[in-house]
Amino acid sequence: MGGAPSDITSLASYFVTSTGRDLFDAMFEDLEFLRDQGTGPATLTQD
Repeated sequence: MGGAPSDITSLASYFVTSTGRDLFDAMFEDLEFLRDQGTGPATLTQD
């Protein structure tokens, strides 16, 4: 990273975990786990 703003073509590559996983996939996986354990949000929907 460090290029000019015009070099950015997609923000998707900026939303990754420190291990390289897609951040949103990891978040949904964690939320689904918590939901299934009965400790998460009451509802979880992904469009």
